[in-house]
Formats: sequence, structure tokens, C-alpha cells
Amino acid sequence: MGILNRFRVEEPQDLDAIYKVQVAAFERETEADLVNDLRGSEDCLCSVVAESNGEIVGHCLYTKVNVVSEKGSFSAAALGPVAVIPDLQGEKLGTMLIITATNMVIQKGYPILFVLGDKEYYHRFGYSDASLFGFSLPYVTPPGAFMVAALNPKNLKGKSGVVHYVKAFDVFK
Repeated sequence: MGILNRFRVEEPQDLDAIYKVQVAAFERETEADLVNDLRGSEDCLCSVVAESNGEIVGHCLYTKVNVVSEKGSFSAAALGPVAVIPDLQGEKLGTMLIITATNMVIQKGYPILFVLGDKEYYHRFGYSDASLFGFSLPYVTPPGAFMVAALNPKNLKGKSGVVHYVKAFDVFK
């Protein structure tokens, strides 16, 4: 495949390639269709691609979520989907995509981040079981699969609630 050239914000000409990366990584169209539904909406906080020799080989997305509790509500960011073409999985490409996108989202003022996924994989990025911090989802997920991370642990102090993903994610309920 060649040497990885760069990570960058997606551009309009990348849409078909991003779709193909998502389908190849997940072996279905669900995540690719989700990305298309979120693209350009106010809920999409950042969409980053990995490019190698002019070809899109990875993609990562962050969206806005709303956290609701008896104390009120606040916005946070949710990671996913993250996709890398199968030939390059295990080459740290996903790690670099996540780091790049996370830095962009934090710079936009989102210090609290959520993810729903493999706890062993996402633990390396500072994610921990969200239930330990008083966060939940309005539906059932596998134990430990819903996680939270914060740039500074103080950002989690006094925060808790039910995390509501945008409607486009309802395909996964």
C-alpha cells in the first residue's frame, strides 16, 4: 500500500472513498450509511481521513451527544465509527486517526468524550467504563462497552447522566 502520507479533515471528493473504507472495515453498509447521514450536520464535530499515496485508507468520526441528568444537560463528543481498510488493520493507523480526531474535538471545546466499543482497544486512549462515573445509555449494551474519557479528570467531577446519541445512531439499538 505504500507509506502513509497524512491525516486530514475529509474533503468533498473523499465521500465515495470513505464509504468504501467503512464497508471494507465493517463488512456491511450500516456504518458507511451512518457516516453519510451524519456528514454535514451540526452533530458531526469532526471527520478525519488517513491518506496513503493519494488513496483514502482510514476514516474516523466524532459526533455530538447530549448528556441529561436531574442537574441539567450538557454536550459532549462521541467517537465512532472508526474504520481502516483490512490490509492495514493492526498497523496503528486506527490509533493515529483517533489521536488526530480527538485532538481536533478537544480543541473545539469538548473535554468529555464517549465511545461504545471494545474496552481493551479503547482503554489505551484513556477510556474507562462510563458507569463508574455515573453515565449510562438509554438502552442496554455489553458490560464495559460504553466508556468515557476526559482530557482532565476534573472535567468529570459532578457530571453524570444519560448519554443520548443523535438519532442517526438508532440503527444500532
